[in-house]
Amino acid sequence: MKVKLIGLAVAACLGCTSPSGPADPSTHVALSIRYQPQVPAGPPDPVATGCIHHFAPINLQVSTSWGASARLIPAPGGGGLRAALDAQPGDYWLSIVDINFCGAPGIDTPSPASGVSVNNVVLTRSRVDNGRRVWLFGVSAKGDVRP
Repeated sequence: MKVKLIGLAVAACLGCTSPSGPADPSTHVALSIRYQPQVPAGPPDPVATGCIHHFAPINLQVSTSWGASARLIPAPGGGGLRAALDAQPGDYWLSIVDINFCGAPGIDTPSPASGVSVNNVVLTRSRVDNGRRVWLFGVSAKGDVRP
């Protein structure tokens, strides 16, 4: 009976880990976040003044699902804006506040609908989560990004 239970436990655990084994918690990957600022279509929203005032202190702030944040700064050579963060391998989201999008339909927190990349890979999957647009991606231990 004891051998059967051990065999069942081992068989059940074979599906518990990935083929490469559990991630090393000390593994950190450097992430280069880029944002090419966009100009929203149409005229500015005349009631956006309150939004601009409210979000101005965190304008161009990157927030992440793993709790890190950074301010976007101009990239060398005029390549938009950039920020550098570290993360462990895994699946994440990030969000960028851009007050140019105050009053954009469908979102409460002004955020861009395009122009976001991580490690030179353009992010293509986004969703609106609690009123803000978040960009979804995964990163491997080698720094490869899955958009």
